[in-house]
Amino acid sequence: MTTAGRSVRLISWNTRGMNKAIKIGSKPYKELELIVKSKLLLKDIARLSPAEQTSSLESFHKVILFFAPKSVHFPFTTMAARAQLAGLHFNENSARAQATTQTGKHMWGVSFPKARRGEPVIKAVRVTPTFVYVQ
Repeated sequence: MTTAGRSVRLISWNTRGMNKAIKIGSKPYKELELIVKSKLLLKDIARLSPAEQTSSLESFHKVILFFAPKSVHFPFTTMAARAQLAGLHFNENSARAQATTQTGKHMWGVSFPKARRGEPVIKAVRVTPTFVYVQ
């Protein structure tokens, strides 16, 4: 792979003082270069979004559905007010800190999501949400 007229190694790592790299022009180098430069991979990479962005958006949609469920019909003005209230609630509580014990240690919880087929997942326990925006 060349960058601005110079040759660059694709993979290089240091293991206990030994420098290991794929040599330029070798068969593994050429195969890796085909994969890395493939048009499909480059198009997919351009469309990726950070995990934080996706989960934050999903969290916001969950809050909106809590305040204005789709299964209940609301007049437009009520729906707008509920959506605004959901926005206020999300903005205030989206960056809650991790809960701590009385001794100052972080608290953790275990969940068993369906997506992982019931395998346990450890999650940080957050402090309780606040409702200061109501006052």
